[in-house]
Amino acid sequence: MWLNATARQVIEFDVSGTVLTRNGNRGQDMVLQNLYACAGEDQWIAVSVRDDSDRAALAALLGERDVDDARLAAWFAGKPLAASVQALIEAGVPAAPVVLPTDIGDNPQLQARRFLETLEHPRVGPVRYPRPPIAPWNGGYLTRPAPTLGQHNREVLCGLLGVSDEEFAQLERDAVIGTSPVR
Repeated sequence: MWLNATARQVIEFDVSGTVLTRNGNRGQDMVLQNLYACAGEDQWIAVSVRDDSDRAALAALLGERDVDDARLAAWFAGKPLAASVQALIEAGVPAAPVVLPTDIGDNPQLQARRFLETLEHPRVGPVRYPRPPIAPWNGGYLTRPAPTLGQHNREVLCGLLGVSDEEFAQLERDAVIGTSPVR
């Protein structure tokens, strides 16, 4: 995954000697890309203007000759988020609402791709976990929930490292290992 996130920088340097620098929210190949506040509290839209065609469509939607960050920020500030996203999508300009992590499960695209899997966690009950982006789509990918504190102590210490039962018990008594946080 990290190689995919950094491959462009590596290739660009290897091919041309160019060191790519940070661009804030802007993509290297985007005409314009940013997050803009919409009407309402903590309502944000992500917009990506890929080319001059997107820019012209966005300018027409705003009733402007051209668009820039300042014009977009002013326009979105008075518009509801859902209506803004819909208007841009209908104009052919990539846009999406910025959502809280707790709300990503409501996204129809992620639901269709079964991005989240529910597993039973021994302490907190059912928990939705994200699948890796390369997970096979037939059947479940995740086999078990995240382990609890100390869940595998005996398996690792005794089974893999050869610690005796007596030594293991002493480690527990001395609070070197355990299944509860130290207080």
